[in-house]
Formats: sequence, C-alpha cells, structure tokens
Amino acid sequence: MLPDALKRLVHELKKLPGVGPRGAERIALWLITDGVGVSSALSDALSAAVEEVGFCPVCGTLTRKGEQCPMYTDPSRDKTRICVVEGPLDAVAIERSGVFDGTYHVLGGVLSPLEGVTPDDIRIPDLIKRVKDDSVVEVIIATNPSAEGDVTANYIADELRSYGIGVTRLARGLPTGGLIDYADSDTIEKALENRIKL
Repeated sequence: MLPDALKRLVHELKKLPGVGPRGAERIALWLITDGVGVSSALSDALSAAVEEVGFCPVCGTLTRKGEQCPMYTDPSRDKTRICVVEGPLDAVAIERSGVFDGTYHVLGGVLSPLEGVTPDDIRIPDLIKRVKDDSVVEVIIATNPSAEGDVTANYIADELRSYGIGVTRLARGLPTGGLIDYADSDTIEKALENRIKL
C-alpha cells in the first residue's frame, strides 16, 4: 500500500538501533509530511558526518577523518594512562563524567571465540604498541560486564603483565540511587566484592 520509495525509507530506518517496524513507519511518514524541512537538514547532516567523521588512528575514538583525536593530541592529557573501552560511545560516556584525564583506546569489539573474534580482529595489538610507545604506567580496562567483556579484560591483563604496568578494571556494583531490593544477585555480589572502607 505504501509507495516504493517510502517502503525503501522504512526498510532503511528499521536498520537503526532501537527502531522497530512501527517506529520506522512513523518516522518515515513524519519526515515526508511534517518534517520536510528537517528531512533536508537531516540528509545534509548525515552526508557530512559520513564524509567528515572517522576514527583516530591511535585511539580509535571518533574524530575528523585522517586526524588524531583532540583527546590524544591535547598536551594536558596524561598519555601514561589509557582507558580501554569496547566502542567509541563508551569513551564518550566516560569522558562525560569529567573525571578521567588520560587517553582512550577503543578496541572496536570484544573477544568472542564462539563467533571467531580473535585478538587480531580487534585493536589489542595496537594497544600493546601504545603501551610501549607512550611509556604507559596504567591501563584501565572498561569493557562491559559481560562474558565477552570479562574474557577480553582477562586476555588484555595477561598480555600486559610482562610490561610491569598497573592494570585495573572498573569496579562493579550498585548504581548511585539504585535500590538494593531491585538489584539482581550478580550486581549485589559485585557490590560486596568491590566494597570500600569508610
């Protein structure tokens, strides 16, 4: 019942994270009816982002294509501390906290033996090179608390042991404002393991 061009737009919108079939239809219809001005601006912004945005060749964070990111080139950042994350948005989230003044290293995924993802498929060799080149003293592993994230964290820690540097992992536990009776048993276990002295 929909014109082919609109069906194609709906099909492409469904590929976006968190957008289902009904949501894709609503967005597509809004774009061609009420959002005509937004559609043009959105198209221009998307084209510009695809043309101009790339990954830092050192860190893997988002930056202008072909350039090192401002977080790595900023002389006030501590290059001796690297926070290792799975994806660029993880670095953005940590940076938003305003408490980390080191640099980042985006792996671009996690190890997954079942899916055939090996250390060479993600940026672990690049991390080891950075540890040597930047005289790193601490690597903070901030992979997600999942089976694959844990495997990746343990692998990186094992690889870095011979370099005599500190390797730490983000603590796990109850979130600020979280209620204990709503927490699952794994979260409570990690909160107890990572408790601090008052």
